[in-house]
Amino acid sequence: MKLKRIISVILCLCIIAGLTGVAASGESRQLDPDTAVVMIPGLSMNTVAVYDGDGNKLLDSKLEYDLSGIGSCIPGLAVSLLMTSIFNMDIGLSANTAGTVGKLLPGFNKNNSAVPARMDKPLSEYSTSDYRAFSQYVNLSGMGDMLTQTYLYNYDDFGSIREAADGLNDYINDVVLSKGYRSIVLCPVSLGGCVAAEYLDLYPESHAYIKKVVFMVAATCGADSIGELMTKDLTIIESPEKAIDTIISLLDEYGADVNTNLVRILLKLLINRRSFDTIVDSVIFGINDSVASTALWALCPDAYYAEARANFLMRKRDDAKRAEIDRFMQARANLHENLEDIRAGGGRVYVLSGYGRQLDLFCDPAWFGSAEFVSSDSIVTAAATSFGATVADYGETLPEDYTPASPVCTDPSHDHISPDRRVDASTCMYPETTWFFYMVSHAGFGSNYKTLALIKLLISDNAPEDVYSDPAFPQFMNPYNYP
Repeated sequence: MKLKRIISVILCLCIIAGLTGVAASGESRQLDPDTAVVMIPGLSMNTVAVYDGDGNKLLDSKLEYDLSGIGSCIPGLAVSLLMTSIFNMDIGLSANTAGTVGKLLPGFNKNNSAVPARMDKPLSEYSTSDYRAFSQYVNLSGMGDMLTQTYLYNYDDFGSIREAADGLNDYINDVVLSKGYRSIVLCPVSLGGCVAAEYLDLYPESHAYIKKVVFMVAATCGADSIGELMTKDLTIIESPEKAIDTIISLLDEYGADVNTNLVRILLKLLINRRSFDTIVDSVIFGINDSVASTALWALCPDAYYAEARANFLMRKRDDAKRAEIDRFMQARANLHENLEDIRAGGGRVYVLSGYGRQLDLFCDPAWFGSAEFVSSDSIVTAAATSFGATVADYGETLPEDYTPASPVCTDPSHDHISPDRRVDASTCMYPETTWFFYMVSHAGFGSNYKTLALIKLLISDNAPEDVYSDPAFPQFMNPYNYP
């Protein structure tokens, strides 16, 4: 009799546990069936194929390179370098630079076209190999049932920022809302933040159905590295010697089939201090005519833009490009107003930022004048991805007598200064809904267990009201327990 009672209790416990498990499973989804999630990838996260003029597929990515033709590029570059150096004016150097880019990176050859993959179904109906470029950066495997309502918008991340925003509007209307969804959770990642800013400004009618915007290390405010390039502040172009050393190191790193000693001798003959600025200008013009699309120009921070625009966007051939970038800069200026319009309609805005790492784009901090002291997620400064937080210099803390100059949050009961005193969140655009992750890298943000758990929670209908709502996710987190 006693045994039967014990068995009965165990069975009851099992049933209760089973029911609890079902409830927990249901709660883990918690995404209104009328809501869809739209992911906006960042730079190099998009699936974009390259086709030639006859429609033949050449590459699976614009970033695939072919160094086999570098030998044929050197004579033309050498002659134009020589002529530019002698006459101290651009004589074919910018054109040869652009042509070289087109040979080494066929995805940027003007005779070819880039076609982003169009994913018309939710991600649950694709394998990660179908969207490998994105899944390598953002691991959505833990989204569970929410993947059935999650969509991925691919765009040409080395193309037009305006076309990317227009394409996003078409995608949301033609693919997502056409399936019966009534609201959208917008999730911009890195460069995707620029696309989102342009979209929200061009299509204010979208504010009515945007339920949330979850910015994930968004580069909406730009990246200093782009600004430094376009204002010629990169340390690698501060002298002929450093430029030559950089060129040789790149040739060695990528295993180019050339005699680097001979190249060094030729470069020393061709690049002299008198004409160095002219040469640098010509090379950047060549990069601007090939690689630097309006999407990349959108990464130029406001603080650099006026000078960069005067440097490299004032030719007649740049009129359309300049107008498009000017329009984006206006969209960036209007971002807060647009987000406030979404919030006024009941929507929410969340921001996730990294901090505490040295700025080391291309794994070489020496390239950037600011790299030694800027606190970042390794690619974008923490002040930018947080939309205005006050951040101590890399490796430093805020002074003991620190007081915020222009705090957004003035509630004396709220403490927005990080425990390590490296960040003051009271000055950022949304201090109550901005989270910070210490030492989590830009590229690793979408694979860190803590960031992914918060992203999933923010997307769901169980999202916290603010940084105080869930003790598991305080405003400042240190997932790796770094000192």
